[in-house]
Amino acid sequence: MAGDYQWSSYRSYIGVASTPQWLQTKFVLNRVGRQQRRKSYQLFVKKGVDDETQTFYDKKKFPAVMRSDDFRESIHSRLTANAEIPTIKALRTAPLISAIISAVSVIFATSEKEILQTARGRGIKNPVQSAAIYCCRKMAGLPLNEIAKQFGFSHYGSVSGSIAKFDRQINKIHI
Repeated sequence: MAGDYQWSSYRSYIGVASTPQWLQTKFVLNRVGRQQRRKSYQLFVKKGVDDETQTFYDKKKFPAVMRSDDFRESIHSRLTANAEIPTIKALRTAPLISAIISAVSVIFATSEKEILQTARGRGIKNPVQSAAIYCCRKMAGLPLNEIAKQFGFSHYGSVSGSIAKFDRQINKIHI
């Protein structure tokens, strides 16, 4: 419980301990209600963190806007299409792995099954799969372990190696 921590201001906020002069509780208490503010604050803290907030803070990368996909889309639709502001870029919805695989299969005129087929052994290559993996990381920003799972790799290091190799191949091309 928050009141059990020696240096917590919680006890001052709920009125069971004196409030130090430096602690300005009025601003926060005014945000939780007009009547029985201290009780409302106590209930707010007791309620704890909801699932949406917990999911948000569990992420390694934080989105610019926290809410549902519909809400983010409504914000995104009001922004200019080619905005280069980092927070606006962060609002853009990343494509799903399935959408990337589908697009790569169309571009390279190959089946999705072939893209997902894991080629094993030294020197055996699946350049179309490498392109799809590269796009999953660079376009969607997906974690290596998630990409590895989707493409049937036993370790995310294989994905990292594939991306690095594909990146080198792209940089060799002079247009």
